[in-house]
Amino acid sequence: MSRGLENLRLTRRGVFGLLLVPISVSLAACGGGAAGDTSAAGETTTPTVPPTATSEPTATQAPTATSAPTEDTTSAATPAPEPPEAASDVVAVQIVDFAFDPPNITIPAGTTVEWTNVGPTPHNVVSQEGIWESPIMEAGATYRFTFEEPGMYSYWCTLHPTMLGSVTVQ
Repeated sequence: MSRGLENLRLTRRGVFGLLLVPISVSLAACGGGAAGDTSAAGETTTPTVPPTATSEPTATQAPTATSAPTEDTTSAATPAPEPPEAASDVVAVQIVDFAFDPPNITIPAGTTVEWTNVGPTPHNVVSQEGIWESPIMEAGATYRFTFEEPGMYSYWCTLHPTMLGSVTVQ
């Protein structure tokens, strides 16, 4: 190989320059002259460069999904829901901010009470009689206890002692 070809390296600037040479030659052939030339009226003219093809893909619209048939969940084979008092013998109490909602409930024996922490602050539910004690419940956690014996059961959050509640079992 000759020495001149060994040192030949095409850089981006060099390739860009090679691409512009045919454009400037064709402008001159059309009477355009070089960029920055002045016309007879004294105005500066700037040649426009024709758009070049790019290898970048063009955006295409994504195909839209057609709605697939869904399962009918209201068929006659589905049993009707039971009334709330007999549904599952579970009574819900929410822990909202720094209170039990509702704070006092009355339930029949054999009913389960489910406490759910719906606030951002950790809480627990502890029987003042020492019958049950939940772990500390983070947001979204639940705790269940089933009351078998009639009586009145007071409870609180030991982390926030002003949070009080009661369960009366009949």
